[in-house]
Amino acid sequence: MKFKRLIPLMVLVLAVSGCGKKSADADTTETTTETATETVSEESTTAVTTTQTTTSAATTQAATEAAQPATAPAVKTAVVPAPPAPAPEPAPEVKAPEAGTLGVTLKNAKILLNTAMSEASKILGSTTDYSEAPSCNYDGLDKVFTYDKVNIYTYPHPSGDIINEIEINDEAIMTDKGIAPIGKTIDEVKAVYGEPTEVEGVTYKYTDGNCYTYFYADNGVVTYWGVAMEE
Repeated sequence: MKFKRLIPLMVLVLAVSGCGKKSADADTTETTTETATETVSEESTTAVTTTQTTTSAATTQAATEAAQPATAPAVKTAVVPAPPAPAPEPAPEVKAPEAGTLGVTLKNAKILLNTAMSEASKILGSTTDYSEAPSCNYDGLDKVFTYDKVNIYTYPHPSGDIINEIEINDEAIMTDKGIAPIGKTIDEVKAVYGEPTEVEGVTYKYTDGNCYTYFYADNGVVTYWGVAMEE
C-alpha cells in the first residue's frame, strides 16, 4: 500500500526535475542565442562601419586625385652646346705719320716736323707753359708746348700728339742752312735762301716738300722764324 503511494510521488519528482532541466536548457539556449545574435549584430555593425569608412576614404582619395591637375610627363630637352665665341679681331695698327722734311736742332737733337711730341719731350724736358684748344681740323685738341723761347704746336692723331710747327724766338738757334736769322734783315736771309716761295704780309715762306720755313720780318728785320707743315 505504501509502495503504490510512492510511485506517483516519484513520477512527480521526475517530472519536476525534467521540467527544471528543460527550463534551464531553454534559458541557456535563449541566452546563447541572444549573445550570438548580439555578437553577429555587433560584427555586422563593425563590418558596415569599416566598409563605410573604407568607402568614404576611397571616395575622398578619388576626389582629391581628381581635383589635382594631371602632371605632364617630363620632356627631355637636348642640350646643344653654344658655339665658341669668335676670336676678337685685332685692333688695327695705328701708324705714325711720315716725318716731315724739315726740323730744328734743339739741345743737339734734330726734331722733325710730323713726329711724335712724346719723343721731343724726352729731349726737351719740362715745359715752361702749356695751352690747348679744340682742333679746327682734327678730332681732339690742338696743343702748344712752350719751352725757353721755343713754341711747339701739335695736332691730335690716333698715335698721339704730332708736331706740326716749331716756332723759334731764340737768337742763337740756327736754321738748316746754318744761319741764326733773328736780328738779320730779310735781305740777308734772301742772300742765303733766295727769293721766297710765298710772301704773306711780312712773313716770307720757303717751301720744301710738304713743309716750309718761314721768317717774320717786322720793318725788314727778322723777329722770329720757324718751320711748319703745309695745311
